[in-house]
Amino acid sequence: MTQEVVAKKEMQMAIKHAKETVFAGKKLSQGLKDNKRLIPSIMIKIIEAGERTGTLDKSMQDVAEYLDYEVSNSLKTLTALIEPLLLVIVGVMVGGMMMAIISPIYGLVGQIGGK
Repeated sequence: MTQEVVAKKEMQMAIKHAKETVFAGKKLSQGLKDNKRLIPSIMIKIIEAGERTGTLDKSMQDVAEYLDYEVSNSLKTLTALIEPLLLVIVGVMVGGMMMAIISPIYGLVGQIGGK
């Protein structure tokens, strides 16, 4: 079911390979080890520990919490970097609009005052 949800084609193939490895009677961690470049090693080690202790469901929950933490941490950092940039962009836009409105008014006042 996860294979259908994932957007990246490489990850879909990695999940399909892990599924086929499990169907062949091997461990899930072995199927994931074959795709080390896509799957974080910490995830593989946690799953291996869960397989050894018989608590794979708890291990998968731990992996989900770890990845959720990583994503939320990355998003916080990204938004902290984008905020000042957006503030400058909005400031330039507001300043441009002010100049577009006030410049013609100054021009008209200058023409009236010159006569």
